[in-house]
Amino acid sequence: MAAITNALAGGSPADIVAVLREQDDVVLDESVTRSADDAEVLAHELAAGGDVDVIVAIGGDGTAGEVARGMYRAATQSAGARPALLVAPGGTGNSNYRCLWDDEPWRQVVRDVFHTGDHLRKQMDLALITSLGTPVLLGISAGLLPEALTISHTLRSDGREKLAEAALLALRSYRAYPGRVIVDGELFAETDILAVLIGGSRYRGGFLELLPRSVLDDGLLDICVVSATMSREDFATSCVNGTLDTAAGSSYRTGKTVRIERTDGHPLKIDHDGELAADDAVSVEVEILPSAIDVLASPRTRVWSDQRIEAIG
Repeated sequence: MAAITNALAGGSPADIVAVLREQDDVVLDESVTRSADDAEVLAHELAAGGDVDVIVAIGGDGTAGEVARGMYRAATQSAGARPALLVAPGGTGNSNYRCLWDDEPWRQVVRDVFHTGDHLRKQMDLALITSLGTPVLLGISAGLLPEALTISHTLRSDGREKLAEAALLALRSYRAYPGRVIVDGELFAETDILAVLIGGSRYRGGFLELLPRSVLDDGLLDICVVSATMSREDFATSCVNGTLDTAAGSSYRTGKTVRIERTDGHPLKIDHDGELAADDAVSVEVEILPSAIDVLASPRTRVWSDQRIEAIG
């Protein structure tokens, strides 16, 4: 097993590593990132080497996204066996961890993966921001969420409380932008937009369930467009309750390609994997990357195609 650790992540990376090192029958090869994109490079080297079955991403959603990118790039270059990604809760929001493990205690997750076998190994889709050539694990958003992420960098609070505070501040100050969203070549929405959400994980910030129907291996992107006709109070309530897909003022569907456009000529601010994208374009295009990487997950999180079929049956 290999671990890639971002020691500067907003959670407790050292505690995560300590639990892994307690396992007498688990040999841990740890690499620590030193700068931006290190996690992607390290993951690519490990996955391409063919000697590692599990790569643990220890950090936040940004670190997990980098590791996923490195693993995907290695998979596209070789037809050999793919390692599985194990996301650890070492960051601020840990949305990927919640989606895959439902916030189970980390010590229990380690026990389930390495001792009891109480876990799933699944092939997971990624999204691709085509203009940037960037594969994405968590998801992509435009509008209010990137604004909240920008605000979060100015706050002194920690963890999900920091992200919650930033979201509340953004709700008070954010102004909707005129835009359109095109899905699979068809106009899906054209309105003043409060938020566009594409995924990916059902969660953002670790506590907001923004894409409640999202399935991680169905070969489709989930897309939710929130119009400015929705009140800020209703938006906040729907995000917390996981009802944004049915709330008045939102439009929800799935598709294989998405184009988000800002129609007033101003740059479109987006974020992906919990990080702001450095791009001043007025539009962005996203497409699905089916079965892009292998991941480990709890059998109790209902986010897979076969589980949805079982639930319906």
